[in-house]
Amino acid sequence: MFILILILILIGTSMFCVIIGGNKNKSEKELMMEDQEQVNFLRDYKNKKYKNTK
Repeated sequence: MFILILILILIGTSMFCVIIGGNKNKSEKELMMEDQEQVNFLRDYKNKKYKNTK
């Protein structure tokens, strides 16, 4: 049981490091593109939500 918990913690820590490392190495252009994608998604979501309430 202890070995299973230890393995799961190691896997979780490894995944966390990969995710954090991927975000740290983004260029300014990639960050701007990601921000624009988020804005577009939120705008589309708001429009769809508004259409469904009519």
